[in-house]
Amino acid sequence: MSESVGLQISDDMFGDESCDECTRIIKESFLDAQIREIGQNQSVVHRVDASVFHAALTRDDHFVHRVLRNLEPDEAEYILNALVDYTSPEFGNNTRTQLPEFGKTKSYPMVSALVSLRGNQNLLRELVDFKLDLTKKDDAGNSLLHHLVDISEDNPKNALCLYDVIQELLPIDELKDLVHARNFQKETALDIASRRWLPEMMHAILNTNNVYKFILEETGTFNHFCYDLTEFEVTKRANGITPLCHLSVMPENRLQRLDDFQLLSREPIATSIEEVLHVGKKVTWFWLVSWCLTATLYIPALFYTITSSDTQMKNILNYLIILLSLAASISEIASIPAIWPYVKLIIRNLRGRQHPVAMVFFYRSLQFFFCWNVFVTHCIHLTGLPLVCSSMTLQYIFLFSQLCNIFNGVFAPQDWYFSSNAYPLLIIIIYLASTVFNTVMLFNLMVAIMNHRVTELCVHTKSLVKLAQLSIYLFVELKINSTRKLLKFGSHSRKRCLFDGVDGEKFFMYTVEPVTVPPEEES
Repeated sequence: MSESVGLQISDDMFGDESCDECTRIIKESFLDAQIREIGQNQSVVHRVDASVFHAALTRDDHFVHRVLRNLEPDEAEYILNALVDYTSPEFGNNTRTQLPEFGKTKSYPMVSALVSLRGNQNLLRELVDFKLDLTKKDDAGNSLLHHLVDISEDNPKNALCLYDVIQELLPIDELKDLVHARNFQKETALDIASRRWLPEMMHAILNTNNVYKFILEETGTFNHFCYDLTEFEVTKRANGITPLCHLSVMPENRLQRLDDFQLLSREPIATSIEEVLHVGKKVTWFWLVSWCLTATLYIPALFYTITSSDTQMKNILNYLIILLSLAASISEIASIPAIWPYVKLIIRNLRGRQHPVAMVFFYRSLQFFFCWNVFVTHCIHLTGLPLVCSSMTLQYIFLFSQLCNIFNGVFAPQDWYFSSNAYPLLIIIIYLASTVFNTVMLFNLMVAIMNHRVTELCVHTKSLVKLAQLSIYLFVELKINSTRKLLKFGSHSRKRCLFDGVDGEKFFMYTVEPVTVPPEEES
């Protein structure tokens, strides 16, 4: 979105001679552009070399005013809306060699973004009077709002101030187009703010009046609002990624900024999270209880199949275990299309070394491996080793199953299932004892090694719990929706604060928020 290059210009470059020279160059560039447009059937994207004028946008307002007063209205509109080319080593020179890296100042290809970099509200308002287009896009399809999100990475205060000005200056239709505009990567500004975990711009965009946020009633101390969540509900039901999905995989290094801004306690994020928890609460508890109950019942059933001499009963138990584990595995496999975008998001963050603080995905992976290995292992137990040894493919499956058994720490070695050992019960006791001992020892080592990290994370306990809950319940909600799509019954879960529009195609969320008093009025 931006390049890490800078324009090293001293303040004495903004003198009268430089102003006259800059005016002359702009006029010549405008004339060349007019000539190039002759015979063109479509609008041309204008580009100009980075000049003293563009450097002055971030340093000297007076110089900018002098240059614009020397230009005709169409010339001023041209220079303000032309994209800035940073490949020229000299300002006003037409050569195209690489600009040396003088500094680390970010350079943006749009005049509006350069003004926003310094948070200059007054200058932006003045440039709009000179026909600066706030809805223009650059070569990558990024709008001014996309660049404001990038600016908010280091200067959130400047970005928020400029976004307030944009909301004042743009008509509502143009503001909607700006908020919903997508770049060539099909990302809106909100998508980028969510992907980069920038809480300030996430909150600002979601609270854009008459775009996402609508007031229902004003009272003395509390106001009633509704938020248009149509975009996110449609995305969710199409197995897409929403801002809540990005929040649920937030890395540890972003927690401090999240807590400083208190995004999780602000609307509409706070109510949105509560709605997700409300929808999946009963299903999640049922899943956890049934999972614990299944694992608890599986252990004595496993003991019975190993130690009992009743072949008929052992076979019945094996068949029952195989059927239940197969049903659970099929259920997990059927939900893959629904959770795959979420899984890809986690994988992309892991590849970028942004490890989520909530590792629910790995727990669900272990659950799937558990069900799959129960199925494979008991099938092998039922058919016997001769069938396994008869096929190389079955041998590899058996080997992979045994490796997964060791990884899961729930299954026993091969001798548990085949009576090649003279003392199978003793083997079971030794295995369980060693498993418990190893688990306790590894847990203590982990606590000792990660003591400092755990101490730091305790500062963000509330956020960690909320994000972990959100991650779990999002998985549950995706599982519920995928099951309903697969079985083609029922409708989507109704939420407490989410309601449909009159036409049934829009979705709104109702909130009640306290009236905020500006700081100047408080004093």
